Amino acid sequence: MSGNLYALLVGINHYSAAGRVPHLRGCVADVTAMRDFLVNRLGVPADHVRLLVDEAATRTAIIDGWRIHLRDRAQAGDFVLFHYSGHGSQATSQDPGESDQLDETVVAYDSRDPGHHDLLDKELGVLIGEVEQTGAQVALLMDC
Repeated sequence: MSGNLYALLVGINHYSAAGRVPHLRGCVADVTAMRDFLVNRLGVPADHVRLLVDEAATRTAIIDGWRIHLRDRAQAGDFVLFHYSGHGSQATSQDPGESDQLDETVVAYDSRDPGHHDLLDKELGVLIGEVEQTGAQVALLMDC
């Protein structure tokens, strides 16, 4: 790989109590292992890897991670990795073109708290597009 690698790794075992989302096991271990692999085996600089786990993995922090850590740093020829390990879900779509009338979602730590919501597939698509506009290649690893 000729360019830099930037990674945003999100793992959520424990969700906000206010949202009553069932807890998981192994998600934090998944992204921690990925960080260790990237840094220790591939030699990716540690500051190129952003790790958000449990209460740090809020909807706002995930979006900011895409924009500040990935989009604002990546350049043409770079490679960007987003690894999410946590709950996925679906929500009624507001898009009349959505054939099944459902959006797929990523459940952030605070997604189900009052006044908050999941990260929609279409919102994630916008974030991916913003990074791709830099000329970087984007890959997602979704375990949800």
